[in-house]
Amino acid sequence: MKNMKKIQNIRKISQILFFLLTIIGLINKFEITMTLIMVLTFIIGPIYCGFMCPLGFLQDLMSTLGRKMSIKKFKMPKYIQNYLVYVRYIVLFIVTVFSLNIIFTILRYDPRSNLLQLLLGRYLDIVSILIIVSFLLISLFFERPFCNYFCYEGAKYSLVGALKLFKITRNDENCISCKLCDKSCPMNITISEKSLVNSLQCIDCYECVSACPVENTLNLKTAVKEKHNKKKITLLVAILLVYLIVFVNHANLGEIVNANDLKSIMNSAEDIIKNELELDQRKHFGKGKFKNNTKEITSNVNKSDVNSNEAFKDDISNVNISNELPKTTTSEVDIPNELPKATTSEVDIPNELPKTDTKKVNISNETIKTDNKQVTETKENNISSKASTKEVVYIGQADGFNGPITVEVTVKSGLILNIEVVKEHDDYNWFFRANNVIPDNMIKKQTYDVDVVSGSTYSSKGIINAVKDALTNKKIK
Repeated sequence: MKNMKKIQNIRKISQILFFLLTIIGLINKFEITMTLIMVLTFIIGPIYCGFMCPLGFLQDLMSTLGRKMSIKKFKMPKYIQNYLVYVRYIVLFIVTVFSLNIIFTILRYDPRSNLLQLLLGRYLDIVSILIIVSFLLISLFFERPFCNYFCYEGAKYSLVGALKLFKITRNDENCISCKLCDKSCPMNITISEKSLVNSLQCIDCYECVSACPVENTLNLKTAVKEKHNKKKITLLVAILLVYLIVFVNHANLGEIVNANDLKSIMNSAEDIIKNELELDQRKHFGKGKFKNNTKEITSNVNKSDVNSNEAFKDDISNVNISNELPKTTTSEVDIPNELPKATTSEVDIPNELPKTDTKKVNISNETIKTDNKQVTETKENNISSKASTKEVVYIGQADGFNGPITVEVTVKSGLILNIEVVKEHDDYNWFFRANNVIPDNMIKKQTYDVDVVSGSTYSSKGIINAVKDALTNKKIK
C-alpha cells in the first residue's frame, strides 16, 4: 500500500517528462514510440492517458490549482454521466469508419491534438486556442472534462486495454465505505461498488489507490484467474496482432508495386536499351523507366557530345544536339534547308545557324535545340546537364489547411529521390495521414499526379501542389 501511494510521485514525474519531451518534439515524431505505448496499453491499460498525455497533465494541474483556491469540485450527475461516457466512443467509431472530410474539418478543433501542435511550435487559429483554454478553465470545477466525454484517442486506448492483465481490485472485507476512492477518481467511476475495476473509463492514474485510507483495500493485481490465463492471453495476443495489421496498413496506404508493374518496367527498360544499340556509328547507352506514362532517358553520343536527361509525360520529349545534326536518328527525320512558313508552329532555319543564338525546331512533337559551342538546357525549364549528374534540391510552397506548406524535393538524373516537408501549419493528425502517403507515392510514380488521402484532402493537396511548384519553378535551395 505504501508503495502504491508513492506511485503518484512517479506519475507526476512521468507527466512532466513527457510534457517536456513533447515540446522538443521527441514523442510525436516516432511511430515506434506510439507502437510501444499501444503494447503497454494491452498489458497494463491506458497508461498514456494517466501518465503521458500533455492535455491530461494540464487538466490535472488546473484541477489541483482549483483545490488550492478552494474552488468546489462538481461531479456529473450519474444519470447524465451514464449517457455522456458513450460520446467519445461514438466519435471514435465515426472517425475510424467514416473518413469524411466534414468529420475531419470538425475535429480540427480537437484540443488534445491542437495542444500537441501548439507545444511543437505550430500555428493555431484563435478558435482552437480558445477551445483549449475553455477546457482548462472547466477543469477548475470538473475533473478531466475533455478526457471523460470527448477524447476519442482515450476511447481507443480504453478499448485496446480492455483485456489488460493488471487491474485494480477492492477487498470488501477491509473497505470502510468512506467513498474517498469515488471522490478522488477523475473519471467518475464508482469504485466503492466494485470488487474489480474493469470500467473502460479507467485511465490507470491510481488516484483511488492513493486516496484509500485502509491498507490492502485497493491494490493493483493480476485480474485473470489461473484457469483462464491461457484463454485470455490468447485473445489478447489475437487482438494485438489485429491492431498491428491495421496500424501497418494505415502507415503504408501507398500503392504497392505488383508483379505486373515490375514486368512492365523491365520490358520498357529492355526496349530502350535495344533501340539505343540499333543506332550506327555511335556509342550509346540508355536506361529507362516507365510508370504511369512517365519516361526517363539518359543518352550519350560520342560525336556530338550530347548529354541529355529529361523526364516527360505523354509524347513530348526534349532532344539536345550540336550545330551539326546527325544524319541518322531513331525517328529517321530529314530536315530541309527551309521550312514552310504556313503555320505558327514552324520556324525558318537558315543554312548556317548563328553562332551566338539558340534555335528551336518543332518536328513531330520533338523540340531540337542547337548551339555551336555546347549543348545546354535553359535553367528556367530544365535541369542542366551538369546538374543531372548530381543531386539538386528544389524548394516549393503551396497552401495547406492552416497555412503554407514548404517542401524540399531532391532530384538526380531526372529522378525524384526524396520529398521532405520542411514547414507546415496543418493539424498533426490530418497532416500525418497525408504526409505518410503522398511523398512516397510521388517518388514511386515519379510524378506529382497522385491521389489525395481520404479525410486529409487539404493537407494532401498542399503537399502535392508544393511539390508541383518545386518541380515547375525549379527554385534551387
